Amino acid sequence: MNDGLLIDRFTEAAARTPEAPAVIYDDQPMAYRVLESYAARGVRHFQGQGIEPGMVVALSMGQSPLHLVAMLALAWM
Repeated sequence: MNDGLLIDRFTEAAARTPEAPAVIYDDQPMAYRVLESYAARGVRHFQGQGIEPGMVVALSMGQSPLHLVAMLALAWM
């Protein structure tokens, strides 16, 4: 078992199996490759908003894949 951070485990899984479903929401799968791409865009968005590594950021959004995308993006910063 990998004892690394969740973001490290996600990155490893995305590299190993990019087409595998990373999340299923409303019976619709989203592949690791797609989730990783959205999260990378999220990083650029947050950086454009002036968010920097180490800052505290609150997320207020309903349960959806976008919440996961935002969390992954912030974890990569």
